[in-house]
Amino acid sequence: MSLSSVRRPDSADSTSHTVESALELLRSLQPQLTSLCSTGKSGSLQASLERIGAFESKNGARVLWASPQEDEGWSESDEEREERLKLIRVAEIVHRTFKDAGYITEDRPLKLHCTLINTSYRKPSSRRSEPFSFTDVLASDALSELRTNSIGSAKASDRIARVSFGTYSIPEIQLCVMGSHGPEDEYVGLGGISCTAAAAIVDQN
Repeated sequence: MSLSSVRRPDSADSTSHTVESALELLRSLQPQLTSLCSTGKSGSLQASLERIGAFESKNGARVLWASPQEDEGWSESDEEREERLKLIRVAEIVHRTFKDAGYITEDRPLKLHCTLINTSYRKPSSRRSEPFSFTDVLASDALSELRTNSIGSAKASDRIARVSFGTYSIPEIQLCVMGSHGPEDEYVGLGGISCTAAAAIVDQN
């Protein structure tokens, strides 16, 4: 699950904006975020992946993503809404803190999502990135099996489908290298903070 990219330091601010200073800024949020994550019935930070969409252009889509619901008006229990709003609150705190400190310079709105496909990373790397048709994805039999039929579902014209990909616990928030690849093609983490009170106490000791 990613929030936004943190810019790489340039010659003008390389002294103040470094990986270590970014990690220190993230660590400074530990008490506030640990307290926030421990609220609610679950007592933890969770994400329910209920939307599937794509980043599209006139030439097609290159990124397929899943995310928690936003303001679609889809049915949800009080507990589900509480957990969703808690996740948004945590994401907004991190995003605003890094933006105010000058690490994030883009003005695009926060887009909390989990990337499923990014054709820029097509293998082998020598092969050209090719866009795909999200219209075909929306009409596919595979997606029809994952769709959730409920009152208030988004219209087809909204280019968003409601799905049920499950609910996942988020144990930590990490600073990662964008575009990097670990052993399982995951982003390479540089460090982070725990979202659970017990682990946070251990980290501090």
